[in-house]
Amino acid sequence: LAGRARGHPLAALSVITTATVALLVADVALGARLQTSSILGYSPHTAARFTGFGNTAYAVLAASALITAIVLCARRGSSRPAAAAAAALLALVVVVDGAPWLGADVGGILSLVPVYGLVVLALSGRRLTWRTVLIAGAATAVVLALATGIDLLRPPDARTHLGRFVADAIDDPSSFTTTISRKWATNLRVFRQSIWTWMVPIVAVFSLYVLVVAKGWRRLLARGSVLRLGVVAALGLGLLGWLVNDSGVVVTAL
Repeated sequence: LAGRARGHPLAALSVITTATVALLVADVALGARLQTSSILGYSPHTAARFTGFGNTAYAVLAASALITAIVLCARRGSSRPAAAAAAALLALVVVVDGAPWLGADVGGILSLVPVYGLVVLALSGRRLTWRTVLIAGAATAVVLALATGIDLLRPPDARTHLGRFVADAIDDPSSFTTTISRKWATNLRVFRQSIWTWMVPIVAVFSLYVLVVAKGWRRLLARGSVLRLGVVAALGLGLLGWLVNDSGVVVTAL
């Protein structure tokens, strides 16, 4: 069905990403039952989590929503209605991924809010500066604090790992550094677990060659185009996803 889509070179891709976003949002709203033991979900054998979105589903959702929003604006010529629809979609994904009673994904908040926020500003016609980057960082802190506060208001047995982490850090400040160190050690361990993880830097080098050495920026992604914005935002999501998640290379790869 996606192959029958017309009107833009990426129309077929956007049909697939739109369907993916719809499926993941509907799934997590109904209890995330499709996540358990699925190919891109979480495994009960590792006991990493049993609710919300794992890193793999988050990565797929984040990229799919971004592609859908970018292609929508590229097809509509960055019109105001298209930009507003894209902003609404990205905001919905942030809520679904980060809300404690839905996706409960802290890493998602730390990466989606700044990147999506800057994308929305760019789509609205505003120029991105260091000031807007700082504003995006401040907005990320506000959203994270809001999610933390909501989670802490819930009963202790209903809290997610975010609420438990903050509660433990209040009781024992040393647990903060212990948890961060453990997550970063896990990040490095996951990268060394499989030879396939080296495909990520290989693809990155190849992509840089196509875009920079072979002048792909000029031929494929014109300056100021919506598609160039999408590529830069996707790279930003991959980099931030790697830094703030304990299986970061998986996020970057997906």
